[in-house]
Order: sequence, then C-alpha cells, then structure tokens
Amino acid sequence: MKKTPLFLLLISPYAFIFGTMLFSTELPITVWPYGIVLVFGMVYAFVLPQLGYSGKQLLFWNMLLKLINVPMMMILILFSWIFLSQMEHIAGMLLFFGLSLWLPSTVYGLSGMLCCRKMGQLSNGAVVFNLILQLIPGVAMIDAIILYIYICCSEKTIIRKFSLS
Repeated sequence: MKKTPLFLLLISPYAFIFGTMLFSTELPITVWPYGIVLVFGMVYAFVLPQLGYSGKQLLFWNMLLKLINVPMMMILILFSWIFLSQMEHIAGMLLFFGLSLWLPSTVYGLSGMLCCRKMGQLSNGAVVFNLILQLIPGVAMIDAIILYIYICCSEKTIIRKFSLS
C-alpha cells in the first residue's frame, strides 16, 4: 500500500503519453489524472518519513524516478528538436511535461536529504548544495546517484563504528 503512489509516479508519464495519443482531441482527459497523480506523489514524499521510510529509501526512489524518466526526457528533447519550427504552438505543453518529469523526483530527493540530515548523515551545507544540484535538470540525475551511493556507504560506516564499540 505504501508503494502504490510511488509506482503510479513511475508509470504516469508513460500513461500520460499513451492517453494523449489515444484521446488525441481530448487533452484535458489525460492532463487532470496526470496532474493529480503528480501532486499526490509530491505530497506523499513528505508523508513517507512519518510512515517509517528512511532517508536512504527516499533517495533510492529519487534516483529511480530520475533514471526511469531518462528515456522520456530524451523523447521530449528529440520531439522539441524535430518540431522546432512549430515550438510556439507546443512550447507550453512541452514545458509542463518536462517539469512534471523532473519536479516529483526532486521532491523525493529533498525529503530524503532532510531525513538524512536529521539522522546526522548529511550536514546543512550538504543538503543546500545537493538541493541546488537537484534543481539543475541535467545534473540532477548524476547527483541523485552519487547522493544515494554516499548515503549507502556512510550508513555502512556508521553501522561498522557501532559494531566495533
């Protein structure tokens, strides 16, 4: 039950594109459910720590959401490049879709970083620095991977320190 909104976030961009192709004349039919899933998923990122999710798990979902959305971002860039002459007609939709791919995973990253800060795994400066990196779309995926690996390694170090005592 806890992972249902997370899985919806994973499949929602692909369902949005499929729904838009299926109902090509009825764009609002696919935009509203997609927007509801995104908003609910972003709010849920801050509810998960209260349900027992650790910062490491939230950073994993941040990384997974960013990696799953790479093919969709490539399609978006290719689509923009192909239809460059008609950009004034579709620029709003492409901007909405691009932000909708990037923003939910960034919210999971922020929630995970805040949890890790509470656990003492990240300093305030590291949270601010990584949040800035998460706000840069091209760099965000690399930062998500490095941050998750860093938290995994620091967690093992903390466990090792307590087991030696």
